[in-house]
Amino acid sequence: MRQALRIGLCLILLSASADTAFAQLTGPFADALHRSCPSKRLTFLNPGILVDGIAAFLDALPPPLRARVEAAARRDLAKCELGSPCFNGAYIRATAQIGLTSRLAKAVCELPYTCKAPFACNEVSGG
Repeated sequence: MRQALRIGLCLILLSASADTAFAQLTGPFADALHRSCPSKRLTFLNPGILVDGIAAFLDALPPPLRARVEAAARRDLAKCELGSPCFNGAYIRATAQIGLTSRLAKAVCELPYTCKAPFACNEVSGG
């Protein structure tokens, strides 16, 4: 019983801290994501899935706009050592610099996932 309570408390703390850390790192994006699709709770997406949403967003941009986003992300990408989380942060910051945060959030909302907790997301049909 005591072990189960400890595990439950750890999961609650992990959930709160993961969501808080994401929001602090990417506050305007997290806010836009919540406004665009609050019931999906996509701030809990794992970084590997978020990469897919960002990549789809970039692919859909007109080439001149995509070039601007990539140029804005270049400096942060050069410092990346952590893979997906670093890639995500670089592009989220770049889109914010160019004023595309809401568009990126709407694109990520199109991913076919809903989440219940950090890294506890399920693929659903219909996006």
